Amino acid sequence: MPLYLLSYDAHFDRDYAALYELMAVWNAERLHESLWLAERLGPAEVIRDFMIRALDGDDSVAVIELAAAAQWTNTRAQVGGTNWLRQHIPFRHG
Repeated sequence: MPLYLLSYDAHFDRDYAALYELMAVWNAERLHESLWLAERLGPAEVIRDFMIRALDGDDSVAVIELAAAAQWTNTRAQVGGTNWLRQHIPFRHG
């Protein structure tokens, strides 16, 4: 199943309850405050549309498919998100 990086930016009204519920249903893991990781069927446009419906009309959303061979690194990220990355995209140096 494809792996996705999900990002959002709530601009005015900051009610995240519906989005957090959606992330829980998707078994998504938080990497940073507004950056999540999820394994979804996609396509990216469908995932984006679900996220938009869980937010307000003025919010921004980005959905990016990750490649299994991608390089990654982080600092001060959430433990759950880092563990998700380790499980789905093995860490490799340069």
